[in-house]
Amino acid sequence: MKRTTTKDDFLLCNRLRYLTGCIVIALRFFYFGRLFIFMSPEYATSDLSINVLNLKKSAHMVRGINHTLRQRMLFLIHENKRMTVSAIYGKLGIEQSVTSQHLSILRNAGFVQTKREGKFIFYSVNYPRIKQINQSAEAILSKH
Repeated sequence: MKRTTTKDDFLLCNRLRYLTGCIVIALRFFYFGRLFIFMSPEYATSDLSINVLNLKKSAHMVRGINHTLRQRMLFLIHENKRMTVSAIYGKLGIEQSVTSQHLSILRNAGFVQTKREGKFIFYSVNYPRIKQINQSAEAILSKH
């Protein structure tokens, strides 16, 4: 049975796009705003320490979901519960290689899970990870 798209699904998708955009802007500010100067020993204090490695990893993860095609893929997988690469590129009308590259980014960021059944690999949404990124984004945005 195919799941129908609801207004709540559409609002969730738009909210996710907004929140990830805000996080990327904040992370770019940190990176390009030269705030990493505080990592040098003469500037480091107990009150101000920036873990550059964690910040870069977080930025990479957020960039994984801050792309309209990857968001469309997530929404499509969500609607169908689980899908193969061929089903995804067939529905979206894009090349298989492009689909595989974007799914790899989503998988590496933890937003999709894979399960092999014979020669097929099925992708499904990792809902706890989506919830985690939403909660983190809301926590960051609520503090300023």
